[in-house]
Amino acid sequence: MHRVVRLHSLRRGQAALMMALSVPLMFGLLGMVVDIGWSYWRGEACKTAAQSAAIASARQAQLASNLTCSSGVACQSTAANCPTTLPATPANNLMAGCNYAKANGFISSGKQQVYYQANTGTSPINGVSPSYWIRFTVTEQIPTTFLAVFGAKTTTVSARASAGVWSSANGGCVYVLDPGNNAWAQSGGNFTTGCGIYDNGGVSMSGGNDTLGSGLGTSTVKFTYAGTLHKTGGNVLPATNLVAGSTLSNPVSGLPAPVAGTCLSDPSISGGINVSIPAGTYCNGITISGGSGITFASGTYIFSGAGASLNISGGTNITVASGGAMFYFSNSAGTMNVSGGNITLTAPTSGTYAGFAIWKDASLPGLSNFNMSGSNTAINGIIYMPNTVVNYSGSNTAVQQSIICWDMNMSGGNISQPVSSSYFSNGGASGGAYLVE
Repeated sequence: MHRVVRLHSLRRGQAALMMALSVPLMFGLLGMVVDIGWSYWRGEACKTAAQSAAIASARQAQLASNLTCSSGVACQSTAANCPTTLPATPANNLMAGCNYAKANGFISSGKQQVYYQANTGTSPINGVSPSYWIRFTVTEQIPTTFLAVFGAKTTTVSARASAGVWSSANGGCVYVLDPGNNAWAQSGGNFTTGCGIYDNGGVSMSGGNDTLGSGLGTSTVKFTYAGTLHKTGGNVLPATNLVAGSTLSNPVSGLPAPVAGTCLSDPSISGGINVSIPAGTYCNGITISGGSGITFASGTYIFSGAGASLNISGGTNITVASGGAMFYFSNSAGTMNVSGGNITLTAPTSGTYAGFAIWKDASLPGLSNFNMSGSNTAINGIIYMPNTVVNYSGSNTAVQQSIICWDMNMSGGNISQPVSSSYFSNGGASGGAYLVE
């Protein structure tokens, strides 16, 4: 009997000992769960503050007149702390970001720190090249609870967010897809692009002026070429932005070709006032050599017959009706030739072909030509001719467009200002402020 009592007492003592030994471990595990959850929650708070600061700073920079390092758009190449005391009206966009971090509960004081960086140079985010970038980092040192028993009295949580501003207001994107040595041949003319010139081949330049950006993100707008450079004249501004680069693919994808319908007759306009040309399929092309107040109705103009072209050699006040129009040339058709007249062509503003003014759908590269010579012509829209040689020898008004072509030959005229389209897949003309990290 006594032995049984002693055995039960021994077991109770062992259980009490095991319980006593496991209590620190259980409290440690409980502490780890509580502290990890608290750290995660505070880390998410840091993330919210960093993201709101970065995008707010980028949005304010986007509203500035230019993206240069000035009073309104601030640059800070190395990380700096937000001030502890912030005025109600921020001095610049970075201080505006600091205000947003503060509104989310974080200031640079005590156990909290808010850092910022920004510049117009090379972006610290791989694969992203905005005209201006901003980065905010938010950290907080928080006390532990149960884990303090094991010596970990504090832990630090942090989050980082980056935003970029892309500009689009000072010139069209230009893609020259021919890998040959004279893909870009220029002896005259004025070319302004705020997006950049991307040449898969070489450059032959003896004259003309190419302006790469005009205030917005000038340092990031490049004239890149993948072939050889042969420059004996002309000007590229800034000169340092004419650089060797890599090849790029056609930036437009997924654009469905229009379907030809019943052939309409060539109106062959040589005179008359207030003449209207209906949209539709023209198997023998359209010829305009005179007349006044000539209007292309809104819609799509399809040139599908062998050699069918849009030929304009005269006429005044040739325009497109409200809503815009696209001129599509099938593989078997000709293209567009302008040697005179006073013309303004405007791309559709909505629908499948929004932003596209002219499309030559040639299957073989370099065998078709788009010719612009002596005229007062404005083309408000994308010229999409990935296998066509574009020849500019004269045009006295700005041509507002982005261009995708096989070769570019320019001896005169003016090309400037972009349009945008959702079909651009790399480097389109759209701009704005975006959170990128």
